[in-house]
Amino acid sequence: MTESRTQSEHAFTVSVSRGCPFNCAFCCRIIFGRKVRHHSVDRIMDEITILVNDYGAREINLEADTLTVNKHFINSLCERIIDSGLYRKITWTCESRVDTVNEDILKKMKEAGCWEISYGVETGSQRLLDLIHKDISLDQVEKTFAITKRIGISIRAFYMLGIPTETREESLKTISFAKKLDARWSQFTVFTPFPGTELYDLVVKEGALKSQDWADYKTHGGWTKGGLAYVPKGRSIEEMKKLQKQAYRAVYLRPRVFIRFLRDINSMKKVKEYVIGFWVLLKTMVPSRNNNSRVVRINKEDLKRFGKDVYVDSPVYFSSNRLVRFINWKKLDSVLSLLLPQERHRALDFGCGNGVMLPTLSGIFDTVVGIDLHTSAASRVIHEYSLNNVSLIRTNGMKLPFKDDTFYTVLTTSVLEHFTDLEEVVAEIARIIKPGGSLLFLSPTENMFYRFGRWLFGFKKPEDHYYSAKEIKVILKKFFSMEVEKHFPVNFLPFISMYRLCRFRMKQL
Repeated sequence: MTESRTQSEHAFTVSVSRGCPFNCAFCCRIIFGRKVRHHSVDRIMDEITILVNDYGAREINLEADTLTVNKHFINSLCERIIDSGLYRKITWTCESRVDTVNEDILKKMKEAGCWEISYGVETGSQRLLDLIHKDISLDQVEKTFAITKRIGISIRAFYMLGIPTETREESLKTISFAKKLDARWSQFTVFTPFPGTELYDLVVKEGALKSQDWADYKTHGGWTKGGLAYVPKGRSIEEMKKLQKQAYRAVYLRPRVFIRFLRDINSMKKVKEYVIGFWVLLKTMVPSRNNNSRVVRINKEDLKRFGKDVYVDSPVYFSSNRLVRFINWKKLDSVLSLLLPQERHRALDFGCGNGVMLPTLSGIFDTVVGIDLHTSAASRVIHEYSLNNVSLIRTNGMKLPFKDDTFYTVLTTSVLEHFTDLEEVVAEIARIIKPGGSLLFLSPTENMFYRFGRWLFGFKKPEDHYYSAKEIKVILKKFFSMEVEKHFPVNFLPFISMYRLCRFRMKQL
């Protein structure tokens, strides 16, 4: 069993039956056939008992195409699990159909230790359900989901996007239906016509098969990469991939889901799983940028070398944790996206730290100046990358050694929160920006989500973090006009933002 589908680290699979009597047009029935063949209840119980006693099993996946197709069988199995007392030692999961369960069966399954059922919903369009011979109705789906939830069994729902003849409107219906059903887990697969299925024959007959390369035949609901064997007429591969991402975003990036996951946390392992999984979801949702909006990444080993034996302002860019490095480089990409295209003459990296932005800024601006209290590591970056148009000045930032109206662009990334006399510092920055010039600002939100992430990855709040991003923004607005405000990592979810970034403009005279 995959970890994402289990509650316990000691999870095993027990084969219960083979064969399925139903007529789904997307399923290859020739593999296991239509006739259902069960192992005996005695054999299944013996196997579960061995796994529990000899291997420490705490969770079992009862593997069957549709476990509940034979109600007498599933009732007998549940009775044996209850009578043997195994329900006190294990929980279990299974796959089923919404038309093969009822309230009595579900109650018995719950009593016997079932904690999750996977249902194939497939689509939110009744027309498409009929086309693929699913032989269920949307009303049946809603009623079964409601009963299952009421009894206290978790639901994992499977959906397909891009079924033959599916329109974009029907794809969006499926996404809306998934939100309405609100399963604990929802999995969206871009439809693949597998050889031996009725829909494969239909696609071939219509001449719509795009590929016979097996790499393009997707077998799971993860992020779809590469090519696709089929897309509906008039639609594109890119559209289907975007819809899949849209589906995951619509279902999972909701406050109610976020709160549900928080309530579900019962161990540090679960905390890390959810945080990493959530971040994977977020980064996949972030639109890809072109190369002009991407900060030049400096290898972490090089950054360690540049910082050897000198003061290093921030170790996050060469952290051993890959996710920490990714987050921090990505936030700089977000800052870079705020640059105005016409501002390419002279820039100041205010608080340049280790110099991580200098190679990028050097390629954009005619002249770049970096200032910081400690410039040794940044100096090594300049030397390594031969940044001939970049210079460094050591200063505390309170009195800047520049004439009025010197710079078109000033970048302040994760620096303004360190000043106690912030208003005085901002006034000094405003003095050196030309009329019409811009200030790019990024700082930590210091909200609950940010503090939780910092704790999770073993970091402590620096003693010199005096202001949150929100408080800094208030001070900046006294001197500048705010043009753009964004939240990182996902702009439309400010309540989980880690950083706030803004572009301010110096007013024209």
